[in-house]
Amino acid sequence: MIPVHVIGAGIAGLAGAVRLTETGRKVVLHEAAHHAGGRCRSFFDPRLERLIDNGTHLILSANPALFAFLRTVGSTLQESAPASFPFHDVTSGESWTIAPDPGPIPWWLFDPKRRVPKTGPLDYLSALRLILAGRDKSVAQVVGNGPLLDRLWRPLCDAILNTAPEEGQARLLGEVLKRTLLKGEAACRAFTAPDGLSAALIDPALAWLKANGTDIRLGHRLTAIEDKALVFKEDERISFSKQTPVLLALPPWALADLLPTLPRLEARPIVNAHFVLPHTPLALPGGQSYLGLVRGLGQWWSLRGDVLSVTVSAATKLAQEPAEAIAARIWAECADVLGQSPELPPWRVMKEQRATLAHTPATEALRPMPLSGTPEGLILAGDWTRTGLPCTLEGAAQSGQTAAEMIPK
Repeated sequence: MIPVHVIGAGIAGLAGAVRLTETGRKVVLHEAAHHAGGRCRSFFDPRLERLIDNGTHLILSANPALFAFLRTVGSTLQESAPASFPFHDVTSGESWTIAPDPGPIPWWLFDPKRRVPKTGPLDYLSALRLILAGRDKSVAQVVGNGPLLDRLWRPLCDAILNTAPEEGQARLLGEVLKRTLLKGEAACRAFTAPDGLSAALIDPALAWLKANGTDIRLGHRLTAIEDKALVFKEDERISFSKQTPVLLALPPWALADLLPTLPRLEARPIVNAHFVLPHTPLALPGGQSYLGLVRGLGQWWSLRGDVLSVTVSAATKLAQEPAEAIAARIWAECADVLGQSPELPPWRVMKEQRATLAHTPATEALRPMPLSGTPEGLILAGDWTRTGLPCTLEGAAQSGQTAAEMIPK
């Protein structure tokens, strides 16, 4: 049997390899790094003496492609039910929790305790305007400068699109709302990784693939694509054609020189700060292990053991500052909200300069389909391709599975 070569062992590549293996194909999985997972993995940080994730991901139950992948390989994700989303306003000091109802009828909008303070049910009609928006409209253009812009749409837009609402495409945010909040509580349950993203997502996939005969080649970098062949280090070549296609699951910046016919897609950074808390146990406002911060520097907090992780999305300006200055600014905010000492605890700041696409209308129009701009025999996969979703774990898994299904048996 001629093997199918999958290039890239992030979520898209892993999901594609698993789907191909499920259909009886022999798979060879290539990854340039010496670890799998791409932007979704864990590592031991010697400075903190803790296992941390290279980025924080809040996984919701409305992720059919991701959970299809996880049902096959197994996972240690933990479900939080019923669904609830706590928020804290740094400016006003108010805290509230959005708690959707079972089923699609949003009765929670009529309960002042379950919606943003000082808002009424009619304010939330802006969600429908997001879903129906034209492709050239930004979130801010559609929702207007009402009471929900800074206290709901901005934190959601920053986190989901990694793009400020003044630039982020309205329809793309509306698509996520349609799949989650507008479907009710069962579609909004959060899943967290108590032992880290690698243990929950990556290690089970690698173990399953190995057990099912996949040849996994880590530290195997693709250096060129020429003359209908993939060229790896030491001039190793693998030919491809329409009859023997390759699944190419690399990020767009890695493909920029390999496939110059692909569009250049603007990216945006994410900054993550991790702190070892001086006093534990500690409870976040709202009682969950995660918290949305409104009108603050940090936007989303995640608590695992004694490590508090803070995510700042759409962080173009912040990412230009020195790491220690970033840690000091973020911790000052954390200490104030949590009543902790202002003295900076052990910290680690991580800057992902090209974390996701800039989900602007202009960039959305350029996202390629799996066969766009590629030589015959190369099939693209990745959360940056045109999945109909933002760059998320769900988009990555969906793209890998879609690409795998395009490869003939």
